[in-house]
Amino acid sequence: MQIEKLNQKNQVLNYVNNLFDGLTLNTKKTYEGNISQFLDYFNIGINDLKNISVIEIQKYINFLKENYKLNTVNIKLNSLRKLYKVLEKFNVKNVFNELKDLKIKSAFNTNKGVSREKTLSRPEISKLVGYYESKKNYTMSLLIKCLAENGLRISEALNIKYSDIEKVNEKLYQIRITGKGSKERFALINEKVYSKMLDVRKSEYVFSSKYGNALDRKNVTMSIKKTGKKIFDRNISCHCLRHSFATNMIEMLPGKVKAISKYLGHSTTAITYDLYVHQSLSLEDLSVVMV
Repeated sequence: MQIEKLNQKNQVLNYVNNLFDGLTLNTKKTYEGNISQFLDYFNIGINDLKNISVIEIQKYINFLKENYKLNTVNIKLNSLRKLYKVLEKFNVKNVFNELKDLKIKSAFNTNKGVSREKTLSRPEISKLVGYYESKKNYTMSLLIKCLAENGLRISEALNIKYSDIEKVNEKLYQIRITGKGSKERFALINEKVYSKMLDVRKSEYVFSSKYGNALDRKNVTMSIKKTGKKIFDRNISCHCLRHSFATNMIEMLPGKVKAISKYLGHSTTAITYDLYVHQSLSLEDLSVVMV
């Protein structure tokens, strides 16, 4: 049985690698896990995907809703939705299209807006950077600074190589960032940050360990969580720094949401609005149109 499971996992991994060649390693791992769970639930193999019915998909959706938060349900179903979209090219019926035709929901509103409590203020970010500097962990302090000042995803930051950095002028450098779906964009840093990057250089990766490898994502996440608990007495994450950048920028530059959205690498401005713009009309606001 264990050998069968191992073969199934390897088969799914090869399948995901072949079908989704342009995705990042972390996204591929997410797809692999979600597709494997789906196959295990029905005790079927890859080649049986073409036989899945709408009723079975609906049954699986109900199972997910009973056992996971809606945000997780959306992520798991999105992996399957993307899978069936690709399989359409091989004449496999897309059961998600059938769900749509029958008006059966396969995506759910999670009210996922980011509240101010889930972000850090500029003084708090400075305190976090200062903590790592006091421990002489200059690579981590620089990483925190780049995440908070550029709104990078942790995976994007850890993949930055010195060859990705280009000089724009005497005071400005741009970093080529490879985001979700292998989409490229640029992040900007000043000459002071670039100089610090040169100071911590150990290998081709900007944020590397003493052995020259790119810092491990799990280790970085654990370190930030532990440090946040110690100095703020609350849980923080790498993504909290991205949220902080977006929230702080929108509060200071409310008329530039479109530009901020592009800088964050969001596929649409609507995502940025849903996450970070929390405006509502009050009775006082409405009074300006009352007759």
